[in-house]
This record gives sequence, C-alpha cells and structure tokens, in this order.
Amino acid sequence: MKSLGRLDRLNKIKEDSYEESSEKINAQKELNKQEEELMLVLGGAFPLNVEKITISTELEKYIRQQNELEYMDFFDSVKVEGVRDPIVIFEDPESGETILVDGHHRVKAAKELNIKSLLAKKLNVGSFSEVKLWMLKNQLGRRNLTDGERIFYGLEVTKSIAELAKKKKKTAFLDTSVVSANLHLSREKKIDRMQVAANYANVSRRQTFKFTKILNSGKADLIKKVMGGKVSIHKAYLEVTEENKEKKKPTKKGHEELDKITEKIYNSIKPFLKSHDPNEVLERIKDSIA
Repeated sequence: MKSLGRLDRLNKIKEDSYEESSEKINAQKELNKQEEELMLVLGGAFPLNVEKITISTELEKYIRQQNELEYMDFFDSVKVEGVRDPIVIFEDPESGETILVDGHHRVKAAKELNIKSLLAKKLNVGSFSEVKLWMLKNQLGRRNLTDGERIFYGLEVTKSIAELAKKKKKTAFLDTSVVSANLHLSREKKIDRMQVAANYANVSRRQTFKFTKILNSGKADLIKKVMGGKVSIHKAYLEVTEENKEKKKPTKKGHEELDKITEKIYNSIKPFLKSHDPNEVLERIKDSIA
C-alpha cells in the first residue's frame, strides 16, 4: 500500500510538472505571436536625424524608466558599441511631427554622446491611438517586467482597445487570441475588462483587482514600490484596505450622533411597536427622521 501511495505521488508530480510546462509553452507561444503582430506594422530601417525626433509626453509616461545604475551601464555600452537596434517612430499626418515610439533611452544616450543620426523604423498605423496601443503591447512584451508593471500595461492596453473600439464602433476589434479564448465578444454580453487586462498581463483576475485598488488609492510612493517590485501586490493591497477600513470607522462624535438618531427613532415608534399595522410604524419612522 505504501508503494502505491508513493507511485500516486510521483504520478501527481509528473502531471503537475507537465501542466506547468504546458502553461509555459503556451505563454511563450502567445508572446511570440504578439511579437510577430508587432513586427508586421514596421517598415525597413532608414537613417534619421536625432534632432528631428519629437518626444511625446503622453507616450513617455509608459516607458519603463531605468534606474541610475541601469542607465550608466546602458550608456557605457552605447559609447563603446553605438546604438545597435533601430528606434521606432510614427510620422503624425496631422502635426507633421516625427514622434518617438520606442527607443527613448537610446535617443537620450545618443544626444548625450552627440550622435547625430540613428537607424529608425516607421510604424505604419493610421492614428495616434493605434500608436499608443502598439507601444503598450510592445512594453508588455518585455521579459523583465514585475507583476505590477505587467498589470499596469495590461490595464492600459485594455483601456486603449476600448477607446479604439468606441471610435470604430466595432466590438470585434477585440479579436486578439488571448482575449477571445477566454471571453465572448458579442454585443449582447458585457466584456469583463478586468479579466481582459489580467489575460494580457498573464496574471489572475484577483491579482489585477488588487492592483487596481492600489492604483485607485493614489498613494504614489506605494504604487512606485509595487511597480518596482519592492513591495508585493498583496502586501500593498492589505495596507490600502486597512487604511480604508479605518477611514470608514465612525468617530466618537459620529457615534454620539448615531446614538441620538437611534434613540429618537426608538422613542418615536415605541408606542406603535405593538401595532400590527407595519405601514403606521413606517410612517412614524419617516416623520421622526424628517
């Protein structure tokens, strides 16, 4: 019997390992597919004058900022090897500007090193909204993101998709496999945006919900620590929820006011408590509150 128990445990371990491996393989396939989709809208590389590049403050806020040590290492590598990978730009038909989409650290280092020209690839999309969506998906595909960063980008991707869908008046725009595999996208069924964001971030809906609560708290320092991986999402969520509970607790003055109101209502309806007419009691309560 003991041998059978060990065998069952070994089989269970094998099954769990197989499931974990399958999940990793599927996740990698999805990442590869997303990378292919991103590359399809890029043209060939061409030299571009660095001074002609416009930095969009709206897009720049979605860049994963390097810390001082990371940037120093990156700067030294550019100094020795130059900028190896082409940057990505968007030629805005409305403003005529050449907007930087990907390669902010490369452009920064190039300017500091007085490099006049960089290889660039043009992003062939029709609008700034689509540029933003491409950029967010590109950021989401990076390998070194924390869970907080992945959820943040997942939420922003979902928000951008919703905005584009509204503009195009097509719910069918949400046709990526990672979403459609888990959701019905018909007009008759409301789309669970938090679940969509969780799917993009490759985390649970619960984890996404917790991170959303942290974002909504407005605690900039805590959000920064979670995004940087210094504080876990669960720990930060507990901190935020505990603070909210404390805020909702009635003060001493609040308790006194509540006691007065309760006593007033009770004294008002006391003579009618033996009455079998609930409408009469209800009217008395309404009168006492007014």
